Amino acid sequence: MYIPFLKLPYVVQLEVLKQLEFQEVFLLSLCSEKSKRVTQSLNMRPMKIIYTFFEKGVQVFVAYDQYCRIMHGVANLKFVSSISQEIPMKLGGNAISCKYVEETSGGDILHALLCHQEHSALESLQSHMNYLFRDQPQVQLFVHSLCSMYQSGIIKDVTATCFKIDELNTEQLEKYLAIHPNQNSLQLTTKLIGPPFGNDSRLWDIKGLAFQNVDDAFLVLDKRGSEIMRNFRGQYLFLFNVVYDIDDWAHMIRNWKAKKEYQNLKCLYTMAPRNTSLFFEHAMSEFNFVKFDGQRRPRIAKFDTKIINIKTNFSGGLDCSDYLDVQQDGGGKWASIDLTHTFIHFVVWD
Repeated sequence: MYIPFLKLPYVVQLEVLKQLEFQEVFLLSLCSEKSKRVTQSLNMRPMKIIYTFFEKGVQVFVAYDQYCRIMHGVANLKFVSSISQEIPMKLGGNAISCKYVEETSGGDILHALLCHQEHSALESLQSHMNYLFRDQPQVQLFVHSLCSMYQSGIIKDVTATCFKIDELNTEQLEKYLAIHPNQNSLQLTTKLIGPPFGNDSRLWDIKGLAFQNVDDAFLVLDKRGSEIMRNFRGQYLFLFNVVYDIDDWAHMIRNWKAKKEYQNLKCLYTMAPRNTSLFFEHAMSEFNFVKFDGQRRPRIAKFDTKIINIKTNFSGGLDCSDYLDVQQDGGGKWASIDLTHTFIHFVVWD
């Protein structure tokens, strides 16, 4: 049955909009300028807008928490070489030619807009999202293909990126970081290949960096993980599925303790691959770790979720009651460490 939605009283319109899914609100906002203004009145305030890039398209989600535990689908653009029966549509205030189709792949978003003007469509898409979500939510990218990595440069104000691809060349990553220079958080689930990063790499100064190795050669000492650990100048570093060198850990603690390097560090975590044990006893004996006395520092460590927003079992806070403590030379900061044969966790207290 046809309902003249735009002729309903404003209060009724608002109540109807509250019952809609985000993707339904988005589609309604495309119908006319008046419907677009009505949808904006919802005053939706998500914490994040996530642009997920695939080889031939982009999907938009919103989330109301830093860890993106629940992501709500908003829009789905697919880039094609030709479109039959395309229609002009206003997206972000710009006229683009596209075609609406129902999505049958079983994903979270039940529609797709077929477009063939990638650059202008992406610009218009972000402009439209900024109109719907006016409270300036954080912009995060999920990148699933190298092709889309360069397309993503059209999206502005990006502060966090998650890569999930089979291989990523270090030079390609450097170019990406030049395109999006204001990254606070970077998550890499990939095999890093190519030449070493330079001393002036933007990677070293990212505040929160997580690297999960997907290389099959798990039992080989991970030179890339060693390179990252030796050069990192940010605040939070997480290395997963990495056969780390215990000498790198000794180097880090030694230089942090002497106040030579790692002075921005707040947390460093390394986890070995499954069924792998690493031994550290002799390398760590020089530091004279002491038991927590219950007074010198807090018991629970809290992390800045805007910087490091990966989902872990300590995302809500880390109980360091059983960690050993070590102090910087000359009465500086305290840090706590938990050492096992499968992971090492180091936390610095302000």
